[in-house]
Amino acid sequence: MAAVAFLLILAIGPLLVPDLRAEPAIWIFSGVLVGVAVLRAFTGRRSGIVTARQVKYSRWWGYTSHDGTGERDMREKLGR
Repeated sequence: MAAVAFLLILAIGPLLVPDLRAEPAIWIFSGVLVGVAVLRAFTGRRSGIVTARQVKYSRWWGYTSHDGTGERDMREKLGR
């Protein structure tokens, strides 16, 4: 979310300066940055280090086993 906020600040900042606001290129630049910020906000792309637990539980269909079969392994969840 920090990246989205930073992109929005970069997009809106030049539009606050009256001399820059008159230039069409600044409007195009700001529009592109706002578009990138919206895409980044809605796609939810992860960045940074992701733990194994986050990968394990981030599947759309829920918990999956470590071997990738998709079967729910209750022994693994119970620590056996």
